[in-house]
Amino acid sequence: MTDFISELNSYFQIPSEIINLLVSIILIFLAISLILHLIQSFGLYRMAKNLDIQNPWASFIPIINLYILGKIIKNLKIGSYETSEPEKTLPIITIVCTFFSLFPIIGIIVSLIPALVYFFAAYKLFKIYKPNKANLMIIVSSILPFMLPIYIFMLRNETVKD
Repeated sequence: MTDFISELNSYFQIPSEIINLLVSIILIFLAISLILHLIQSFGLYRMAKNLDIQNPWASFIPIINLYILGKIIKNLKIGSYETSEPEKTLPIITIVCTFFSLFPIIGIIVSLIPALVYFFAAYKLFKIYKPNKANLMIIVSSILPFMLPIYIFMLRNETVKD
């Protein structure tokens, strides 16, 4: 019996090197995510300050930073749907879809909605600050998502061209 257990243990035992590697990858991913969040937050903060939006510090808080983004873009149109209050719509969509993403069948589909809405909001932001480069910026951001926070940071001191 002992031989059987030790044999089973040898099949399922994960070497410490692999665990260390996985932990390192996770820590690197978390560090990069934090850096990109801070880069985007500083960009939104500066834009909010330049536009005299109240509570620009909220740009550093996840989900609440969508309120600041909504205040900056002022309205959002997706197909035939248009909202004049994206500062409310963006966080609500994210919260509701996050809740529904917990359900197995609809979760996969619903979890994509906030990302799509966020890309429409980002496109509107790019259109406001760099109308000539908005298409290129959103295409690059779609292919390389880490560029979106970098673009927001790069636009922080630009004036609204709207």
